Amino acid sequence: MKKIFTVFIFFIIVSAGSISAQDTLEISLQDFIDLGIENSGQIKYEKTNVDLAENRVDLAKDQRILPSLSFRSEHALV
Repeated sequence: MKKIFTVFIFFIIVSAGSISAQDTLEISLQDFIDLGIENSGQIKYEKTNVDLAENRVDLAKDQRILPSLSFRSEHALV
């Protein structure tokens, strides 16, 4: 949340000087936050990590098998 707020403040500061030379577009705070989340590389990266972790869990579940028991005996005459 702190990072999103920091990004929000950064964009306000950067765009403050160039707003007077352009047409303005009104956007709600929620739309601005949603846009930032959609374009955030960190969030995409973390979603990829979550997907990989879910795939690992599924793979581990698929590989579960019952334990096997084997018995071997040898006999020799002396």
